[in-house]
Amino acid sequence: MDSRLELRTLTRMAVQNPNGTSKSERHFLDCVIDGQSLWETLRKPDMVSVLCAQYAEKETANAISRLLLNQKADLPNGRRSLFICSECGDLGCGAITAVVERQAESFTWNDFGYENT
Repeated sequence: MDSRLELRTLTRMAVQNPNGTSKSERHFLDCVIDGQSLWETLRKPDMVSVLCAQYAEKETANAISRLLLNQKADLPNGRRSLFICSECGDLGCGAITAVVERQAESFTWNDFGYENT
């Protein structure tokens, strides 16, 4: 059975912690698969999707191209990042990744995992 992918705008609200640390507000596109938010399912509130408005337009375009298999993967093992550090976007801070495969007109994301450094 084929699933339906939608992109939905989400906002991670800014937070000012009592200890002086803060988290920036981020606007990003969440992947909603058959009505279920992938971001909520993964429960990684300190991550945003690779489709984040606060990151450089070129980086977002590259992320889309990687997910469509038009560019090589951003990790050496052929995995592609889906969710990244919400503050800096660095894969070294941790990322939710998957193996992406193409079959004719559809894509399959599988073998989800967490990776860092």
